[in-house]
Amino acid sequence: MRSVGGATGPVFAAADATLPLDWPIDQGGVVAVVDRAPRWLPAQTPDEEVLAVASWPRVTAVTAVRPGADRVKVGLAAAFAAHLADDRRDRPELGSVFITGADRPSPPAGWVRLPHVVTLATPEPVDELVWEILPRALARRWLGRPLPRRCFVEAG
Repeated sequence: MRSVGGATGPVFAAADATLPLDWPIDQGGVVAVVDRAPRWLPAQTPDEEVLAVASWPRVTAVTAVRPGADRVKVGLAAAFAAHLADDRRDRPELGSVFITGADRPSPPAGWVRLPHVVTLATPEPVDELVWEILPRALARRWLGRPLPRRCFVEAG
């Protein structure tokens, strides 16, 4: 991650969004960061299975991957989840595993979907939307107040 053109949010180089993984493009799954290394896990229902994977030991970041997902956007979502794990490491009240999706995930009941705009620094910077899902209570703690009624946070 680096700074580009005065951007204040996360900026990732194209290399940051390149995963050293390969998977069938028509297959859904989960990218789990275990001991700082990404791992591909095939999954029938990625939006549901990310929660189980997030409970595994030594996992710090998880990204849901829907069939047909763009590999660069998946890599960007995985890099952003790892960034959240590093950025929030000193705030254990916000959790220890961070879940993202390149495509709009369907959070389970009691969880919310939070969009983040991140910049991919290709020859020209491109803003992309990466989704984070987290329990409603953690979202309140992160925001520092009750969630707004109409807002950028969507409840599942």
